[in-house]
Amino acid sequence: MNTEWTETCQYYAFYFGYADKKRNPDLYETMFEKISGYRDSEDEFRQMAPSDSFIGLYLKLDYLYRVKEYGKLLKLLKTYFLFQAEQTGTFWEYRTPRASCCHGFASIIAEWIAVAVKETENSLR
Repeated sequence: MNTEWTETCQYYAFYFGYADKKRNPDLYETMFEKISGYRDSEDEFRQMAPSDSFIGLYLKLDYLYRVKEYGKLLKLLKTYFLFQAEQTGTFWEYRTPRASCCHGFASIIAEWIAVAVKETENSLR
């Protein structure tokens, strides 16, 4: 793949405030609505190199957490991590079990879930 931009760089742009939903609605839609699972180099966005879990995916998820997009966050957490928990009971460093399958930085997922569930329930009251 000969690419000049990556999925992860787009998440950096949102995470550090260079892009946002209001100023960059098309990019936001692509990154946070159309891309809703692990990508491969043959998907519809093949001009953009795909992210792995760390750090690209974690930037994406933490950004959604920070901007309080809890429904979207919970949906993506399930999409990205449920199969890992079902397979090994842990969260992995990569999208496949080729290396660490019980990584410390994955503990942030517990906070994202707890806060997102609480806030989602509060918004329904």
